[in-house]
Amino acid sequence: MRASGIVFTFHLVAMLWIFFRSTSIETSLESLRKIAFENHVWECVSFWMARPEVLILLVVSALIVFFPSKYKQVLLSKVISIPLFWWPLFILGVLQLIVQFRDTTIQPFIYFQF
Repeated sequence: MRASGIVFTFHLVAMLWIFFRSTSIETSLESLRKIAFENHVWECVSFWMARPEVLILLVVSALIVFFPSKYKQVLLSKVISIPLFWWPLFILGVLQLIVQFRDTTIQPFIYFQF
């Protein structure tokens, strides 16, 4: 029951973001209509080919979010116990991932669009 509540809440919030980001209600409803009736499976393949790293990041993020808390605590304790001289390499690795996943265009701040 809890898993279905999480999935429902996620999809409800994602749907409401369409209304939040849209310029009008008509545009939002048109977007929802296209999602419901003009969604083709083969378009997923082209999206995967264009941005495979984004989908990998989404899958890894979902795994981390939905991982049981006790395993997260074990992982966190292992990360915290890394010797001090390894931290610069760890931070450089994280920064490299950020650079790899960033978009080539700078997106405007969302609240400046209202």
